[in-house]
Amino acid sequence: MSLVLGITAGIGAGASAIQKVQQSSTPQNVSSNGKTTIKTTAADNQVKDGFEGGIPTTPANQSLPQKVMKSGDKNAVTDFIKSSGKGDEAVKQFEAFYDKYKSSPYTESARVQKACEDYNKKAAEITPKVPDSSKQEDAAKAMNQAALKNQLGDGFEWGISKSPADQFLPQKVMKSGDKNAVTDFIKSSGKGDEAVKQFEAFYDKYKSSPYTESARVQKACEDYNKWAAKPVLTGKYNRETGELTLTHTNPETSETKEIKGDFKSGNGGKSTETNGPVPKGEYDILWHPRDGFFRLEPVDSNYGDNKYSREDIAKAEGVDLSKDIKDRKNIGLHHPGNTQGCITSKDADQWQTIEAFINDSFKTKVTIDKGGFWNSGTEETIRYGRITVT
Repeated sequence: MSLVLGITAGIGAGASAIQKVQQSSTPQNVSSNGKTTIKTTAADNQVKDGFEGGIPTTPANQSLPQKVMKSGDKNAVTDFIKSSGKGDEAVKQFEAFYDKYKSSPYTESARVQKACEDYNKKAAEITPKVPDSSKQEDAAKAMNQAALKNQLGDGFEWGISKSPADQFLPQKVMKSGDKNAVTDFIKSSGKGDEAVKQFEAFYDKYKSSPYTESARVQKACEDYNKWAAKPVLTGKYNRETGELTLTHTNPETSETKEIKGDFKSGNGGKSTETNGPVPKGEYDILWHPRDGFFRLEPVDSNYGDNKYSREDIAKAEGVDLSKDIKDRKNIGLHHPGNTQGCITSKDADQWQTIEAFINDSFKTKVTIDKGGFWNSGTEETIRYGRITVT
């Protein structure tokens, strides 16, 4: 069976059940001069004057551009040094200069600037070396990561948000009311020029409106988040035909996209037996540490134990509980290979497409039991969606 893709409009069966959780906002940072700032623009905004691609334009400014120095913010300076790939030694050197003015009459802002000047003098003594292109990319990537780490503090971890519609632009960025801060964030998140153009199109949409600049930016952010919302994943596996069908539903537009593939399950026997086909029921698709694998967690009476109990299997299969029905453990969804009761792809090319489809879904966090014989307690993992086995 060939891989099938289809797009339809309309609300999916599970879309109406999605509960949107409002993402909490975090107070904005306040700099030493009392002005409200967004730290998260440090990776891009702070380096525009004389710092391009991670390379300074003069030896004396090779580590700390004027914009960073004039910020008067010690944390912004140390964050910048780290993001430039200078390492802990360089941070310690700056902090030593900062401590030098500890008992001085300088204000905090002036003390930071003096420490920056000393730092740059020290850095200028070293013959500057122009890094190769790969190091430039690493420096840029490090700065982007620093920006993301700061900006994603309010309810955004591992690239996982609290609701599909808020997953891309966190409240802290939206409420800044700063168009440049928003576009800088989009760039730092690796979405590319197309995503920036899309945001700017939404921004232009309110050009002649009565909105203030700040309100205009927020309206554009709201439109952008609806456009960028990750789809919610649902699916079904038919044991008789071996067909796996996965569906993406955009929570804002209700547009759906479907993908199908050939799979197999079990190596003979009954679904109530250890190596038989995967039992009927609902399963959450969870993260798995092995490449090419996803964990299938039964949605049963004891969620999170990586086991489908014999009692729940009998109920799902509609049969009487007997000694022949066994618990099922470690059920998975994975690439072509042997199957001991998992749902296993028959085609490597199909699997790559399906794996990417799953990874592009809206992710949430769920609590599961810790693995391993000696471990106890619980831990959090990534949930990609839910499928039903029939």
